[in-house]
Amino acid sequence: MKRSYTLVALGQLAVALIVLIRSQSEPSYQGKTLSGWITQLDAPEATRRHEAKAAIQSLGAKGRSWMCRRLNREEPTVEKILRGDRSQGLLTEYDLRRAKIATALASLGRAAAPAIPALELAAQHPHWLIAARRLDSWTLLT
Repeated sequence: MKRSYTLVALGQLAVALIVLIRSQSEPSYQGKTLSGWITQLDAPEATRRHEAKAAIQSLGAKGRSWMCRRLNREEPTVEKILRGDRSQGLLTEYDLRRAKIATALASLGRAAAPAIPALELAAQHPHWLIAARRLDSWTLLT
């Protein structure tokens, strides 16, 4: 009985540590994470989209570097299991976030030039929606 409690506690500690490490490595601007700004790029109001674009541009090289690292990174199996995802290759929320990252990179304009190789690689993605969004972003930069 004690052993199962220990395993549960260790599992919870591992998840908390992953969340802590992940949250600390993501850049933020005005108290909002880069992921939050990227999500805001899809807001229906033009003023909110403009605010998000300005925030993403303000993060500069640090934000661009963070987005490039995540653009072509497949979802870790541990995260997928913890979310209970059983999509078996279908389009997932994680994939949509990666597509939004490509759009955010394009919003940087010429400042995103170092991201072109990552966007070219992303344009090869097997899912048409992700490849199209990334390819559109890449063509805006070239």
